[in-house]
Amino acid sequence: DLVIEVVSESDRPSTLLPLEADYRAINVPEIVFIHPRQQRVRYLRKDGDDYEETVLTEGTLSFTCLPGFAFE
Repeated sequence: DLVIEVVSESDRPSTLLPLEADYRAINVPEIVFIHPRQQRVRYLRKDGDDYEETVLTEGTLSFTCLPGFAFE
């Protein structure tokens, strides 16, 4: 129900795009890419047939599939 990927400095978009496409193809409801170097989090939540994307550089991220679990 939830995938969390920590992106390393060596990861390139050419690596991450197919990975994200695979997660979308198997309909993972919530996908998180944590970019420590850039200090941002990219959160994708399934919304109907598509995904809603949120990029956070601060604040709290809560998950639909894990009520009460959140990242700051």
